[in-house]
Amino acid sequence: MAIQRQAKAARCSSCQETAVSCCMTCEMFMCEKCSNSHMMWPVMKDHDVLSVEELSNPQSQVKMRSKLYCVKHKDKILEFYCETCKELSCLHCMVLNHIKQNHSCVSVGEIAQKQREILQGSCTTLDEKLSAGKEALTAVGEVKKSLENNSMDDVSI
Repeated sequence: MAIQRQAKAARCSSCQETAVSCCMTCEMFMCEKCSNSHMMWPVMKDHDVLSVEELSNPQSQVKMRSKLYCVKHKDKILEFYCETCKELSCLHCMVLNHIKQNHSCVSVGEIAQKQREILQGSCTTLDEKLSAGKEALTAVGEVKKSLENNSMDDVSI
């Protein structure tokens, strides 16, 4: 909700008019006029532009936070993962610090997909164990009920 309030009060990064959208790629708020101009440029046709209203959507908020920047190269996005060092890096750091040392580096998208598959496998395993646990609990409940019935029969004899 705070993000939506901030977005509604935001000003266009270019002309200071009231913002109606935000380019997630450029990380700029834009008024209607600037937003229309922004999308007319061929180089910007693939930019992810969201309306101010869309910014309150949780998925949009994830997109807003999804770009992490390099500590050493402030304007460079962390887009690679060094499997050897187990750390994210920008293109510059990857070339200078990891590739030169023959480290195994992959794109963030690739490692994210691998991790997603691992998590999905873990969820499947957990679901199977949960199901087995429920079955065992049901069986224990039935045994308990049977023992209680048998003990009541013994008491009444």
